[in-house]
Amino acid sequence: KKTKKKKKKKKTKKKKRRKDEKEAKRKEEEKKNINRRIKKTMSDFENQTLALSYAALLLRDSELEISSANLQKVASAAGVTVQGAFANTFAKSVSNEFLDNLTEKLTTIGAAGPATGASSGGATEEVAEEEEEEESSSDAGLGGLF
Repeated sequence: KKTKKKKKKKKTKKKKRRKDEKEAKRKEEEKKNINRRIKKTMSDFENQTLALSYAALLLRDSELEISSANLQKVASAAGVTVQGAFANTFAKSVSNEFLDNLTEKLTTIGAAGPATGASSGGATEEVAEEEEEEESSSDAGLGGLF
């Protein structure tokens, strides 16, 4: 009786191990397929640009310096390999001040909402004029990059 139980336990363990191995292989293949699809839809340049953009926002939110080294660390933690020259150029073109202005504009636009009523016409013209002035002053600091 004891030998039958032992044999049964061994068979059960083997079946479970095989099942776990198959499941692990299936998950690995699924990851590979997802990575292949992503690589097909995005070029290396687009992938690096997206990774650096998110890295810059993450560094800004963490109140850390946006430098080439920090951008590369965050991108590599996300599994994206970024060329050093590209990270350096990106770090020089994107500063904390630039990101602060960008997020301020985005939150202002989202918070303002659509204008309603007849008396709101003048108010929207004033906001539009202020935004144009801000854009022209913020573009001057970028040295004509954009």
